Amino acid sequence: MKKVTFSLKLMVISAITIAVSSCTKIYTEDQTDSATVNDLSVINPAGFRTHARNLNVVYIIPNDVDSFSGFRNRLTGLLVEYQEFIMSEMNRNGYGDKTFGLPYDSLRNQVQFIMINANQNQDYYRSSGNMVSTVQAYRATHPEEFSSEHYIVFQPRAVESGLRQPFVGSGRFALVVDQPLLQGGYFNDPNSGLIAGTLHELGHGLNLPHHRAKRSEEAPLGQTIMWNADYVKNRGRAFFSKEDCAIFNRNEIFQEGETAGIYESATTTVRPKVVFDSAAAVLKVSGRFTSDKTVSDVLYWLDPNVNNEGIGVNRDYNSVAWYSNLIGVDSFAVNIPISDLTHTINYPYELKIKLLMENGSISEKIYDFHMNNGVPIWPTTAEFYQNYFFTGWHVSLGEGSYTTAQLAAAGFRNNDLSSIKVPLGYRVVLYDGDNFTGASYTVEATSISALRDYNDRASSLVISKL
Repeated sequence: MKKVTFSLKLMVISAITIAVSSCTKIYTEDQTDSATVNDLSVINPAGFRTHARNLNVVYIIPNDVDSFSGFRNRLTGLLVEYQEFIMSEMNRNGYGDKTFGLPYDSLRNQVQFIMINANQNQDYYRSSGNMVSTVQAYRATHPEEFSSEHYIVFQPRAVESGLRQPFVGSGRFALVVDQPLLQGGYFNDPNSGLIAGTLHELGHGLNLPHHRAKRSEEAPLGQTIMWNADYVKNRGRAFFSKEDCAIFNRNEIFQEGETAGIYESATTTVRPKVVFDSAAAVLKVSGRFTSDKTVSDVLYWLDPNVNNEGIGVNRDYNSVAWYSNLIGVDSFAVNIPISDLTHTINYPYELKIKLLMENGSISEKIYDFHMNNGVPIWPTTAEFYQNYFFTGWHVSLGEGSYTTAQLAAAGFRNNDLSSIKVPLGYRVVLYDGDNFTGASYTVEATSISALRDYNDRASSLVISKL
């Protein structure tokens, strides 16, 4: 298949008024299908790749609008170019001619679409949740039309000017808006529409988080697709990183056959060690882990809190990613040059260590620190919060043992703890009784935004070094 060169010129947005909120972009502005052939693991007669498990390509048609004429041929061309581009990036990063599978419509000799003629109007589909629930309800009654847990869901561009429409990656769903300019063969056309934005959201639907390029990657490669696709339009080339491709490599629909236990979550522990080499300006991260699932690779995200944007989903655009192979079966190490980071002056940071399993699931541990003029500063106090996601009352405590009375004196409310940050090299043991009695819960060196298994229970605690 032909090699595709992907330029950020394709990111130019057509003349549609758009409001952007984080990764979510808000637009303002013959239905009989053949049987799907999903049991191939080869290049099909139409020339694209079909696997045992393929991307579910869904088209929702609200009851007050119709699809655009010729959308099947047009979007087939676009999806095949995405397939080829991702294959070229997988090849560049050492994974060979590997890419996601597309379902094959043998009667039309093109991509198979799952058509949903909805009972609701376009106004109803201003909600991404409504789009997802419509697809899920349809799948429950038509399971034979679906082959995987990954979706790209199109709906036609709004006829009514100013109608808000979702454009977002949500879970394993890419929710996007169809328009006539969304087509293959126009990667370098200045009127190409949101072609790169659609690929960005598809990346989310294929398990990728946000991140930007390392500074050393920008000159030879440009900027990552998983950064802010709108912001980087017309500024050079775009690419998928080694870290992106490692995640793709374990994705359900990148496999020619079945993967046992796909995406089953793993129970893990991580014991990292972090050393800053000030002479070389390199952050050296190493450590050991345990896992009840087989680990394939270790990934590292360094995520700054820029301009108080916060943390979590859609707050990680400025993060930078690294990859390492395993050392033996339970160890890892990576060197992170500070010069590869964009934000180094004075920012709160999170180090995210992600264990990528052979079954495609990811177990993530998060460690807070502060970057001060290119020097990482690691905290020595544990942070306790009243509510989920580190909100509400907040208490900082150093190494030691704290009874209910001692906690109250520090501002810690009894049976009211919901999230916690434990610094690198430390352990916190929570107890649901006073004086370190009752059921306990141990947290080692990580951030937990929601203590769902121990919410509103802590009455005493011990903070100690590992």
